[in-house]
Amino acid sequence: MLDEIKQYIKKCPFLKNGKINVNYLSEKAVRYSVEAVPCRPIIRQYVDGGSLRQYIFVFASREFYDEEVLENMKTAKFYEDFSDWLETMSEKNILPEIDGCTATRVETLSTGYVYDASERNARFQVQCRLIYYKNHIK
Repeated sequence: MLDEIKQYIKKCPFLKNGKINVNYLSEKAVRYSVEAVPCRPIIRQYVDGGSLRQYIFVFASREFYDEEVLENMKTAKFYEDFSDWLETMSEKNILPEIDGCTATRVETLSTGYVYDASERNARFQVQCRLIYYKNHIK
């Protein structure tokens, strides 16, 4: 699932470079990662055996970070734009392609925030959720 999400996020026009890692974020700025978050996957089970499910993940980046407000404001704006992009893509029904499943929405569950910071750079992240329908496998 993370690879499908990674491929989907690579389409975001606001990324500063196209390289996105999976479950790994370099100490060098500017880098990106998608990371799985533990959750209860089944939202609703249907009588036909299908289910509505969720996959919660973090989209993280390593960004330049210092006392200058301008650089930090750019990063805050990036996360606002990223959240808006996910919402727009969902509204247009442009969603990740997942074998045996039908994606219905990708959304952010939090605003972008500093998770860890040093004097030179910081890890920023936003928690997101992919909602999808999984067909019953016979």
